[in-house]
Amino acid sequence: MLIYALQRAVATVPTVLLAAVLAFVLIRLAPGDPAAAFLSPAATQDEVAAVRQRLGLDLPVPVQFAYWFGNVLRGDLGRSFFLGRDVTTAIAERIPATLQLTVLALAFALVVGVSAGVLAAVNHNRLVDRVVMIVSLLGVSVPVFWLGLLLMWVFAVNLRWFPTGGYVPITEDLLGGLRSTALPAISLGTLHATLIARITRSSMLEYMRKDFARTARSKGLSERRINLKHVLRNALIPVVTVVGGTLGTLLSGAVIIETVFTYPGIGRLVVRAVQQRDYNLVQGVLLVVTGIYVFVNFLVDVSYGFFDPRIRYD
Repeated sequence: MLIYALQRAVATVPTVLLAAVLAFVLIRLAPGDPAAAFLSPAATQDEVAAVRQRLGLDLPVPVQFAYWFGNVLRGDLGRSFFLGRDVTTAIAERIPATLQLTVLALAFALVVGVSAGVLAAVNHNRLVDRVVMIVSLLGVSVPVFWLGLLLMWVFAVNLRWFPTGGYVPITEDLLGGLRSTALPAISLGTLHATLIARITRSSMLEYMRKDFARTARSKGLSERRINLKHVLRNALIPVVTVVGGTLGTLLSGAVIIETVFTYPGIGRLVVRAVQQRDYNLVQGVLLVVTGIYVFVNFLVDVSYGFFDPRIRYD
């Protein structure tokens, strides 16, 4: 197990390196000059050149990358052009809000998706099964931003059950944090809940026909115990695999949802950074998100043995 974990940890290094290179290159391919954006439209060429020199943008791109990546290896993500402070500090201030949103959205997706998938599988080819499949199809088809606006209009504007935006840390106020994050989390997690429901249903139907399930029935075990204790545990392995990819999609989808709900997370921060051509901030955010994504996939790989004891990491 330990050797496998070390091998997986080493295998993540090329992914992080590639993410660093892409983050550095792609932002520089975007049109616009950070130095010009930093100054007023009436700024002269000499003033723009002076700002470029002060920001280190006049150096060749390979030299800029060498300086930046060398600082990253020392734990320094650089300094934001427009915020005027360390990128690490700016991300640290915003990441709790995004993690709160992402965790709640993932929890919503798992609870609703797995429950609906099990319910559909147990009632295969019945009305409940058809309803779950129709709802899951609608959930996949609805755009995230449209669902967010719809939920805001119904539950925040008309019913006034939830705020229209803002963020309250759960660590400070549990109820207030859940209320402020509920609508964004549901909007973000609905798509993934429908996907998980379909995968859970398909996997459950497959394992319900396996020999071990038939043997358990022949021994007189109830269908409820067979499905929940034996079938579901094996059926969750594909779901766990999907969770790793789901997290990356949730983090990227948070950019849209945070904009819709004026939620002060990393998504809104990176949108502002792109608009202002803040190279260091964009690079830092992409690198941190990639690190989180890689770490979660690492945990998913290691967790397979928990759900299926037959899996060994020799």
